[in-house]
Amino acid sequence: MNKALVGPGMVSTLAEDAEPGVHYEPDALSGAYMLQHRIHASLVASGPQEMDVLAWTTKIALECIGQAALGHSFDPLVDTSRCELGQTAMKLFPAISRLHLWADAFPYLDRVPTRMRRCLASFYPLRVVLELRKLIDVVILHGARMIEAKKHALKEGELGAMEQMACGNDFMSVLIKANMAAPEADKLPDAEVVAQTAVLIVTATDTTSNTLGRILHLLANNLRAQRRLREEAIEAWQDGDIAYGRLLQLPFLDAVFRETMRLYAPATWVIRDARKDIVLPLATPIVGNDGTVMDEILVPKGCEVIVGLMGANTSKAIWGEDALEWKPERWLNPLPPTVAQNTFPGVSPNLMSFSGGRRACIGWKFAELEIKALLSILLLRLTFSPGSKDIIWRAAHAVFPTIRDDATTPQLPLTVGLYHATPPN
Repeated sequence: MNKALVGPGMVSTLAEDAEPGVHYEPDALSGAYMLQHRIHASLVASGPQEMDVLAWTTKIALECIGQAALGHSFDPLVDTSRCELGQTAMKLFPAISRLHLWADAFPYLDRVPTRMRRCLASFYPLRVVLELRKLIDVVILHGARMIEAKKHALKEGELGAMEQMACGNDFMSVLIKANMAAPEADKLPDAEVVAQTAVLIVTATDTTSNTLGRILHLLANNLRAQRRLREEAIEAWQDGDIAYGRLLQLPFLDAVFRETMRLYAPATWVIRDARKDIVLPLATPIVGNDGTVMDEILVPKGCEVIVGLMGANTSKAIWGEDALEWKPERWLNPLPPTVAQNTFPGVSPNLMSFSGGRRACIGWKFAELEIKALLSILLLRLTFSPGSKDIIWRAAHAVFPTIRDDATTPQLPLTVGLYHATPPN
């Protein structure tokens, strides 16, 4: 499915097919620093207003991944109009989820070669297939234009582009420079370079913006937690800057992030295909239809396994009777012994929200840093409270917010106002 959507990118490449990688250290705060001064004037200039916060978190997430990973600015964030790529990112995962309902009814489609599936997509009579094809084409077109512009500038010897590429620490600059320096036999084809761009845009925009929106929604309904988080942010940013390490270690900010990821992970399940016959051990024995007690099950080669990530994250046997409650404070105290006793295979300690193993979320640390930076920056100047519409979060490949009267359009209307510090007595 991943290869059919965006091509041979990182998430769809098998280990034996992977080319040698490049060392890359993203500067996740660079975009956040530049956005800090724009958000205040762009969002609220005069008094509290109800606005679609998701539209802004999507644009912010897109801009951050654009600057930090792609060396490109997608949206200047100077007005409330939605950019085409941001709109596309919000619609992608709901469309993919609707497509999966049809894909399950036609399991033999997986045997059709990827290129042929993309060609046939234009002739499918299903509206969701045509819609998804258009959305993917927008992402790929933007990625192709971006890569072509960088390559053209380098070939023409444009001074500005040469200097930018020479000192660029973004993923795409590193990749293009490494690819140009590689032997001809090891060079990545253009289609794969474009696919890497599409993967970054798709995976790093929607889930990040939805998670940031979820936290703001929770804080809007929990003013005590919002005040505490703002006080911590004000103290941390009092010098006008903050180091990566300190930002990641702010105790209540970390607690809010971890508790939100535990209870409201942006993706509630992942799908894996067994590449060989395996015997899967079970933490708790189950009883089969014939009454047999089983502590392991056979998963044959080619079997599609849907892994629910929320089972471990919200198990009362592991987290206690309040497992289904949002309590950031639980991370400020020693966790229950049952958490330590259960070894989580996830890449993030004690959580399955980013999955685990070689197919785990490749950008989970970048996402954590980006969300924490943006959240602390927003709370320095803005307040959030409930809007006039009921918010309902819908389950898809990435959980997204809607209003009760419109269950298909991603949106998160909240009341946003300016923060005015209370002068000391």
